[in-house]
Amino acid sequence: MLLLLYLQCYLDAKRAGEPLKFFPSVEKQDWGRLLLISVFGAALAPWLGIEGLGMTHGSRASIWLALGTVISTGCSVLFRTEKIGTYIYVGIILAAMVIAWLSIGENPSFYEIIAGLLIIAGAIFVQLLDAFRTERDDSSTGPSQ
Repeated sequence: MLLLLYLQCYLDAKRAGEPLKFFPSVEKQDWGRLLLISVFGAALAPWLGIEGLGMTHGSRASIWLALGTVISTGCSVLFRTEKIGTYIYVGIILAAMVIAWLSIGENPSFYEIIAGLLIIAGAIFVQLLDAFRTERDDSSTGPSQ
C-alpha cells in the first residue's frame, strides 16, 4: 500500500514537472506552532481523555463523551468559526446542563470528578488547537481571487 502511495506521489510530481518532496518546507516562524500542536493536540489531549475514561464507570464515560459535541459547538461559537441562532444557543446550554447533571450523579467520588475534568480538558485542547490551526490556514491563504 505504501508503495502505491509513493508511486502515485512520484507520478503526480513527474506530471507537474516538480521534484518529489515528502515533507513540505516549514517556515521558521511556524516551528513553534507545529511543536505546540503536536504536543498538545496529538499527545496530551488523547492522553487526558483516555485517562479520564479509565477513571470512571462505563455508563458515565458514554455520557462524558457526549459532552464532546457540546464543547466542540461551544468552542466554534467562541472562536466565531460558526454562526448559530438563538435556538441553537438554548440547545447548547440545555444539553450541557443535562449532560453535566447526568454524568455527575448523586454522590460522585473524587476520582469521578477528576475523570470528568480530564475528559473535558482533553476535549477543550482538541478544539482549541483545531481553532489555532484553522486560524493559521485562513491567514496564510491570502486574498481570494
